[in-house]
Amino acid sequence: MKTKELSHAAQNLVIYVRNECEIYDRYTLEAVAMVVKAKCTNDINGARLDDVTAWDNLSFWIGWQTVTKKAIQAAAKLVRKYDHITPTAADIEAATKVYAANIIDKAKYQIRRDKQEKLGRLKHELQNYIDNASFGLPETRRRNMILLHWDIRKFERELQNA
Repeated sequence: MKTKELSHAAQNLVIYVRNECEIYDRYTLEAVAMVVKAKCTNDINGARLDDVTAWDNLSFWIGWQTVTKKAIQAAAKLVRKYDHITPTAADIEAATKVYAANIIDKAKYQIRRDKQEKLGRLKHELQNYIDNASFGLPETRRRNMILLHWDIRKFERELQNA
């Protein structure tokens, strides 16, 4: 759902949820961490984040629902306080869907960044093996270098497919 299709109250909710630093620090970061952890441990029903919409992925997730509900409630208080508008249930639902999509986007970025950092560490470790040719027993060193090459190729393929 695009922000332009939302009512005025729902647009204000989305703006406050995205831009209010207290809401971001208290709720959004926690929700992103939950999604990243769930994706890394395959708690999202084994589905890739691209396969299903953000709302379908997260609507069942009780911990995430609690965080989202609190974030939307905090934003609704700000909308009532500063804009003098009372969001309806439809406004809250629409804003929650946009917020869920935003969380998924942030989680995808975080997962990709983590993989890139791990790839950099693996390449650095491989370079250390190459630089220190006398490091360890020859058969162990060769095996470790082969394993590192495999891990590097695996992460490069994952980053290309993502």
